[in-house]
Amino acid sequence: MKNKNPFFITSTGTELGKTFLSEKIIAEFIKRGKSIDSYKPILSGFDSKDLNNNDSAKLLAASKKKVTIESIENITPWLFKEPVAPTIAAKNENKKITYQRVKNWCLHRKDTSTSKFILYEGAGGIMVPIEKKKTFLDLFKDTNFPVILVAGSYLGTISHTLSAVDNLINRNIKIINIVINEG
Repeated sequence: MKNKNPFFITSTGTELGKTFLSEKIIAEFIKRGKSIDSYKPILSGFDSKDLNNNDSAKLLAASKKKVTIESIENITPWLFKEPVAPTIAAKNENKKITYQRVKNWCLHRKDTSTSKFILYEGAGGIMVPIEKKKTFLDLFKDTNFPVILVAGSYLGTISHTLSAVDNLINRNIKIINIVINEG
């Protein structure tokens, strides 16, 4: 399929509603009969004994797909137990994560998808490190995928949101929308 529309759901920080919004978008696309694939390349805080209680499982459930360890690993190849930055989690768990591999994986998923829309959910905020000096902000830029930015509703939201928007604009990353989640 030539006309594919990949996009990232990202945020100004963690626990602000990326997965909640992703679930709503997936459900609405399905309701309207639109094809959409969803991926979460990196997930920290993964408990293999509680398969249904993580962001990747929620994306699968929203997509009406069975939640198994295999289906989770298919949409999230970098799973970490500790709920910390991927670089720290990888080091602590003696696992390897490289920015180049994450970027190539995202591009490959886009190229092989048969859906018109492809949702990628980030981890944490736009500046979460993937490897050394490479962050999700670099990933958005290097894949040329636009973003939907989720912000919370708390003291400091305006400053955090404007800082994120400024960073995205300075990297020429298209912002599809900004969502304030009162979660």
